Formats: sequence, structure tokens, C-alpha cells
Amino acid sequence: VGLVYRASCGLTAGGSNACFRANEICRVPYCGVIGGGSDNFYVSNYIHHAMQVLHDGAAIYGNLTRCLVKGNVVHDIVANGAGFGVHAYYADEGSRDCVVEDNYAEGSGSLIHNHMTLRTVVRNNTLVSSGDQHVSFQRSTLCTFSNNTIVCGGKLTVGDPDGERRGRPRAQLVVALMIA
Repeated sequence: VGLVYRASCGLTAGGSNACFRANEICRVPYCGVIGGGSDNFYVSNYIHHAMQVLHDGAAIYGNLTRCLVKGNVVHDIVANGAGFGVHAYYADEGSRDCVVEDNYAEGSGSLIHNHMTLRTVVRNNTLVSSGDQHVSFQRSTLCTFSNNTIVCGGKLTVGDPDGERRGRPRAQLVVALMIA
């Protein structure tokens, strides 16, 4: 993947009412999975060494509606040079009513990133980093971050926890952290 087109991802998944289960995706220049559509399931996938060339993406990235991201294992999603960001799980603009639960992520400085999402639930995940770690809900509304275990060897930051920017409503983020 990506020998000719550097913005290649491992799997582009869209439509509705589909299940993407038990895939191994590795050594891709851009996202492991770019998801879209509604009512889809991204379950029990193993993704590693994605985002090896490009930035502003993740192991699992997308504009998702009523989707479930569950039981996935992600590791070694690290920045290669300067860029906007490299994440394990990233719900982007317009994502709404999604659940990200029971996932494992290790080895990325930004393990959970939500940008302009609505009613995102992030719960029961295990997030591990030997260095600094970042969790964010940029300009997001009515999100929940609960019962997640974070193992962090450096500084833990929560970016835009209230989601308030330029007069937009607060995220009303519910945060419950277990830090090991």
C-alpha cells in the first residue's frame, strides 16, 4: 500500500450497516482505516505502523455517524517528522453519536482525538504511552470520557476539555480517569 499514491490507507470503509472485523492493517503511509457512513462497526481490528508518511490522521479515523469502534488493538502510530497530528483513534468533523470502547492503544502521543464531534462516548479503553500523552475533544459537544485506564510515562494533557471556542457551546465533557 502506498508505493504509488502516498495518501493510501489500509482500508476505506463507508456506507451503512457494515461490520469491519478482525483485519490486520500495517505498514501504511496514511490512516489504517478511514471510516465514513453510518451505523457501522469497527471491531477487533489489529492496526500497527500506520501514519508512516503523512499526518492529520489515525489508525482509525473518520467522519462517523452512530458507529461503534470496539475491541481494536493499535500500536506504533507515531509521527514521522512535523505535521498536524498522528492519533490512535480520531473522530473528525461531524462525527456524532459514536461509541469508542474496550480498545487498546499504545505508542502514540495522542491516543484519542475528537474534533467537532457531537455525543461521542469514549469509555473502558486502555491507553498506554511511555512519554507524554494527549486526549482531546476540540470544539466537541455533549461528550463522555469515562472509565478509561491511562498509563502515561510523561505529562498527560486534556485538550479543550470544555470544547468552548468562538462562542460555541461547551462540550459538557464528563471525565473519569484511572491513571496507573
